[in-house]
Parts: sequence; C-alpha cells; structure tokens
Amino acid sequence: MATIFIRAVLLYALLIAAIRALGKRQLSQFQPYEFALSMVFADLVATPIADISTPLLHGMMPIAALIVLHTALTVACMRSDRARSFISGRPAIVVSGGIIDEGELRRLSMSVADLMEGIRECGILDPGEVEAVIVEADGSVNAFRRKECEPPSARDLGQAPAREGIALLVVMDGKAQRANLALAGKDEAWLRGLLAGEGIAPEGVLLGSLATSGQMRLQERNGRVTTINAMPPGEARW
Repeated sequence: MATIFIRAVLLYALLIAAIRALGKRQLSQFQPYEFALSMVFADLVATPIADISTPLLHGMMPIAALIVLHTALTVACMRSDRARSFISGRPAIVVSGGIIDEGELRRLSMSVADLMEGIRECGILDPGEVEAVIVEADGSVNAFRRKECEPPSARDLGQAPAREGIALLVVMDGKAQRANLALAGKDEAWLRGLLAGEGIAPEGVLLGSLATSGQMRLQERNGRVTTINAMPPGEARW
C-alpha cells in the first residue's frame, strides 16, 4: 500500500508540474494541442498508479517527452504565423456589420443558437445591438456593440476623468500583502498605523484594497465596510 501511495504522489506531482509547464492557469485558455496533451498526461499516469508492476519511468518518460514536444510546438507558433494558424487555428469573424456569416458558422460547426449563447455571455441581450462577433482560436466568443448602442464615454461627454489604475490588494484574509504595499511605497508598519487610527487590526480584515485615488476600502470579517483616505492621489505611482 505504501508503494502505491508514494507512486501516486510522485506521479501526481509530475502531472501538476507538466500542466503548469503549459503556462496556462485555466483549461479554457488552452490551445487545441495543449488540451490534447493534458488529456494524454492523465492517461499516461493512470497505468503506473494502478499497476505497480509497471515501472515508474514508463509513466514519467512519456510525459517528459510530451513536454519537450509541447515546447517545440509553442516555439513554432511563436516564430511562424503559418505554423500558429495550422496548429492553434485562427480567429474567425462570424458577425460583421451586424450581419451573420452563415458560411463561417458552418465552417466552425456552430449553430445560430450557439452564437446567441456566446453573445449573451458577453452581456448583450439584444442581437440587434451587435456590430461584430469574433470566435477566438480557443473557442471563446467576443461580441461588440454598435457604437450607437454603447454607453457614452468620458471623451464623448467632453470630460477628462482622473487616472484609474489597478487597485492594490493590501490585506487578504487578515494578512498584510507586503509585496503590494511595496508597490505603493509603503510597508506593513504604515498599514498597521493607518488601520489603528480607525480602530481596526489587519487580522480582522477580510479584504483591503488601495485604489489609485488614494482611498483604501476595507471589508472586515464581520461584514462592515470602511473607506479611508489613505494617501494623496498624486502619490499613486503604480
């Protein structure tokens, strides 16, 4: 039993390392050849785990070989547009100017119902508002509204809004995020002093974020939300 357990742990660790070597965090981000590799990985580790008479290397070596193959395919896709188009496919425009390209849908084996589902997933309920739809190489659908159907932007209204960058998560699950504080030019001592002025300890904060406006939003574990003017907006340089 101990042998089976150890083999399973080793092969599981190898499988995780192999999937991470693909460089993607979600299966939905996989290219077709990467998804195929992940399926083969799972099959390769199954036999050595279940059958202890199979040498462990018989499961490890094919995975190593496939990682090398994946690297070669990735390099080919990066260096050659023709190779990338052949291996990973290419984006397809299925709606242009509000007109559905039925031939392109047929080529992609998509129905109109599939197209409507993808449009709704993009937050568009009325297909009459659609200007263009692109089916990406990984199968995801991106839909774009007609200009007249989009909400007015600050430029359309003649306004010049303040800069809005990425909010830094400075507290997560009661723990100060030192790396993010450093990006803001601050440290944990500064954070604790700021929160102490509000009668709050970092350990009691579920999530705290620092916006480029200089405001810090804190949600405590009891559900209370507090907003603090943590720093002048001009100091936000991240």
